[in-house]
Amino acid sequence: MLTICTTLESFKKIKLIINQYKNIFGTFGIHPHETKNNIKIDYKYILN
Repeated sequence: MLTICTTLESFKKIKLIINQYKNIFGTFGIHPHETKNNIKIDYKYILN
């Protein structure tokens, strides 16, 4: 199963789910038009 998110707030929830269940995977993406609203996202946080 794949679950997606487009905001840092929803990524925190998704991260909990994918760490709990081995058959659920997550993805995180930001549309280019939304980058101005999400400038504080650090790739190191996503990788951890």
